[in-house]
Amino acid sequence: MSLLLTVGAGELWGDTASKEPSGPAQYANSPEKAEKTDNPSSKQIRTLGPPPGFEEADAPQTTLVDVYYGGRFLISALAEFTPDTIRFLQPGEIAHQIPDLLVPDSFSDALSAKLDTHAGLVCLKDGQPLCGRLEVDGAGVIFDERRFRADLFIQREWLKAPDPIERRYLPPPDHENLTLVQNLQSLYTNSSLGTERYSLFGNTRLASGNQFGFANWVSTDETSISVDEIGYRRDFRDHQLTLGLFETSTGMLRALPRQPMLGVSIGRSLKMRKDLDSAIASPIEVFLPSRSRVDILRDGRLISSAFYDVGIQLINTDRLPAGSYLVEIVITDSSGDTRSEEQLFVKSSLLAPPGDSLWFVELGDIRKRSGLDDSFPQHQGTPLIRSGYRWRHNHSGRLGFGVAGASIGDEHLGELSVNALFASLQAGGEIFATSQQGWGYSARAAGRWGNNNLSVSVQRVREDDFTGDTEDFRLLPTTQRLYNARLSRPLWGGQFGLNFSFSERVDGTRVRRRSLQYTHNLSFSSRSNLQWRWEIGDENGDFQGQLTLQWRNRRGNWRDSAKLAYKESETGNRKDGLTAGIASRWHDRNSPLGDVEIGARLESEDDDHITAGFDGDQRSAYGRLRGGFTAMDEHGQDINYSSLIGFDTSVLIGEEGGPVIGGPSPAEGGVIIDLRDTPEGRFDVMINGSRHTQAAGGKRIALTLPPYEEYRLSLIDRGTELISIDATHHEFPIYPGHTVTRRWSLTAINVLVARVFVQSTNCDNTGNDCQSEWQPLSNARIDGVEGYAVTDEMGFLQAEVDSNTRTLQAMIDGDICYIDLRPIRSEHNVMRASKLHCNKPD
Repeated sequence: MSLLLTVGAGELWGDTASKEPSGPAQYANSPEKAEKTDNPSSKQIRTLGPPPGFEEADAPQTTLVDVYYGGRFLISALAEFTPDTIRFLQPGEIAHQIPDLLVPDSFSDALSAKLDTHAGLVCLKDGQPLCGRLEVDGAGVIFDERRFRADLFIQREWLKAPDPIERRYLPPPDHENLTLVQNLQSLYTNSSLGTERYSLFGNTRLASGNQFGFANWVSTDETSISVDEIGYRRDFRDHQLTLGLFETSTGMLRALPRQPMLGVSIGRSLKMRKDLDSAIASPIEVFLPSRSRVDILRDGRLISSAFYDVGIQLINTDRLPAGSYLVEIVITDSSGDTRSEEQLFVKSSLLAPPGDSLWFVELGDIRKRSGLDDSFPQHQGTPLIRSGYRWRHNHSGRLGFGVAGASIGDEHLGELSVNALFASLQAGGEIFATSQQGWGYSARAAGRWGNNNLSVSVQRVREDDFTGDTEDFRLLPTTQRLYNARLSRPLWGGQFGLNFSFSERVDGTRVRRRSLQYTHNLSFSSRSNLQWRWEIGDENGDFQGQLTLQWRNRRGNWRDSAKLAYKESETGNRKDGLTAGIASRWHDRNSPLGDVEIGARLESEDDDHITAGFDGDQRSAYGRLRGGFTAMDEHGQDINYSSLIGFDTSVLIGEEGGPVIGGPSPAEGGVIIDLRDTPEGRFDVMINGSRHTQAAGGKRIALTLPPYEEYRLSLIDRGTELISIDATHHEFPIYPGHTVTRRWSLTAINVLVARVFVQSTNCDNTGNDCQSEWQPLSNARIDGVEGYAVTDEMGFLQAEVDSNTRTLQAMIDGDICYIDLRPIRSEHNVMRASKLHCNKPD
């Protein structure tokens, strides 16, 4: 393989040589060529070769030639050439211009020797095959003597490969001021049976830069407040430190019971990485002889496409989906030629980044909540230390390994883990054992071959032979077995599934389930379909079966459905017989109340068991309100009912102080949109190009956003008012507890309806008798308005004008005249004038 470099010339024997009419078609109109044409050295070049009239045809000629690399101009350099060979006289200057060159001395030596010009590979016309490319060992050139331009190629081994693990980090927070993000989730339920419950969940994040205090708590009708986590966390570029009461990490030591720890945790962290998707993916590296388009295909479908410059390039894999699969890499170079290659691509958060490792250490006192009255979890047993280390086997990254351990008093546990990702299989598992004869293993696998998809998981835990206090914390407190397997594949236009599960619970009971399922959809139109589904199986040997027909229809904002089902079962916890039901939902994302969804359903079982239900969901800039009500009439007896209502919101305090209520989705970071100094109006809030919620002018709007991300924020006018909005995009990172404030320039718009006149001078045939009079300003473009506006033949004008605009202007025969708007008043955003003067400056 090779890389492309180009060379051209200037004046030959004292005459200026034209290099524009001929040459490779793919460079004729390139920006690189335009750039070279403006280079003074290419316009007037003095030849150093033999004088005019020199008779020997094969004698070398010396002149300046234009050197290009991958279609881009580098330098004009002296070269000695004949019809068959070319030799560069200043190869070191060319080598200095080439980026990522590993062996400049070898490259210079190659250029200083006589090289074949390969004149037969010069591209002379569009679509010419087998031109403009050259495979070389070392360096080679295609020299176009007519334009004194050379395309130079370099072998791959002489070029530096990009660093596949070059790290990119999120930018630092906008400010170091103290800010607060408080998420609140409330829920109230009751029923006709007398049960009534209330709970309020809170997530608190108080931040300054990359450090924040955190607290997760709940208040219920039975306890005033109960704290699950509270502490301090600091994010460094590659590490994270946590102090306080927190939940232990779950990436390793899966068999240990997960309970709060009061202590310290420190470990390797990827949260500050801006290139996280690329960091956990195996690198895709390609060698490009010229600027090329690189397409990535999976199963024949295009999943990524981008242009890359000449050289060894690392392909951006951020948009490629996670998993392990073969990709086809199709490279189209500047001449239109294509080549392809296959590569196994691996992208998984289960594996450490290529060339890197992940580790953690946690030390503290295990805590356990002993009763509902406890505000904080209580001490349990001796202190616990946990640690783990994970790494990837090699740079391509199909295998990952891990070791982990835990110790509490005289009891110790060790764990070995492995994760493997191949083209059709992803698998992982752990084995572990304790110093007190406890042991276990777990494994997970998901594979695909053809149209078949198989997933399997197994877990076996044998508890410790523990002789101490049963209330103390234990590394393996229970014995259990869990096995699951699922096979699915398309069949006869539908989907077939086979399921198996077995579990042995803590109390010793065993449950085994097996089932066959088949689902098929019949589409009547793009808005209506009928789905039928049957399922047969057994639970511990008792038969179960069900057949379901469901019709769905979509009409505008409405979604309607009807269902008919029949079931038979030998188990005592399921009712047999026929069930029928209807339902309808209305969903409007653009209502004045925000995103609103309302639904109702009615269901009957054997005509003596009727259930009716209503529910609703409303999301706005202030939070999410949801509710539901269900009433059930069984055998004509008393009607039982149950209901719920909940409201989720957040409170943000920014760097300027003052709380702002926001929503609708709870998250640990936020942004405050300050529109208090703007006129009324309604806007769509766009986050990373997608509509997030609505906003109203004259207020502050608070949005909560997930942390450790970069966001692009903009507003779009919904057209409810005549308003001019600044189209600026604001970009910023968000961290836990971090709140930023952004403002927009919004001004009212007036509609100007007027007739415009301009003063003109008319003279008689002698030119002595002249009179000045006002004439309509015809077919003139008006500047200073919103958008584009032109007067008609009679001088009439209708245009949108910023309320702060005082003067408009027009061009008349090369002269500017000005229209003064100050005397005109706006009534209901309309400015009317029967006569406006466009005055020329004195």
